[in-house]
Amino acid sequence: MARRTSPDGSEWSPFETIIQPDIYDPHDVQIMELCVTPVRSGYIGVIAIYLNRTQTIELQLGGSADGRIWDRRVRLPAVAVGALGDYGGGMLWPSHHMVEHNGRHYM
Repeated sequence: MARRTSPDGSEWSPFETIIQPDIYDPHDVQIMELCVTPVRSGYIGVIAIYLNRTQTIELQLGGSADGRIWDRRVRLPAVAVGALGDYGGGMLWPSHHMVEHNGRHYM
């Protein structure tokens, strides 16, 4: 997952890798999407993790103080993925940042 910034939408910074699979991930992990939500102490993110071997997508949570360096301490699904063939089975996509309500965040 890479990040680029622009002051005007015309000129862009170079690609900067912010999240990538590492030694703590299964060998078949691909990071597909990051939906970022600003919070008081930085950012929280819902990360779509594609597992090539099972051809499923799970949602994990991550955090960042600055939006550039992300941490995924707990690499477990944040939402249970239904069985293949069921509604929502096999793949979940975040497609939206978290929603804050009364001091809590929902996805």
